[in-house]
Amino acid sequence: EQDFVWVDVEKALGAEKKQEIYYHTDALWTTQGAFYACSGLIESMGLGSQKHPSLKPYAVTGDFHGALSKDSGYEGGYREPVYIYSEEDAQDNTKVVVSYVEEGRKTATLYDSSKLNGEDKYAVFFGGDFPLIDIKTAAKADGRLLVVKDSYANCLVPFLVPYFREIVMVDPRYYKKGLGHVMK
Repeated sequence: EQDFVWVDVEKALGAEKKQEIYYHTDALWTTQGAFYACSGLIESMGLGSQKHPSLKPYAVTGDFHGALSKDSGYEGGYREPVYIYSEEDAQDNTKVVVSYVEEGRKTATLYDSSKLNGEDKYAVFFGGDFPLIDIKTAAKADGRLLVVKDSYANCLVPFLVPYFREIVMVDPRYYKKGLGHVMK
């Protein structure tokens, strides 16, 4: 049995390359890009037979200015929207409990709207990068998923919530106990 499945989302992203799949002012993919990548991921993981929720994009800000532009000065005045995807009726979204393990904090949302008032508006997804986040869901699913991540995963993981009862996100840039500790 294979211990992991390597998923290359290049094909899914390549099919949508005329769309806004990356920010103009940052190296990160947009939420739309993450949506297309997640579609490829869902297919590769064999989850496509499950009912995919009907999600609609909602702009939560039009004032995103990415780090690439800030650091280089290129496109200095350019501002972009940041979208989240949600069910049209918010009551239909999969319920979650998000635990920020090392911080000892829990919340019932994947988003931190307070970040929309700050410098890093992309941090609306989970409040930014944290060493270890454990997401328990009310999804009608049995699976558990370990995501070894960087910032790209922040806007991708919300698309995976309906498919798993638990998602553990570990960012090795900040988590110092090692992956073996998380896997146990």
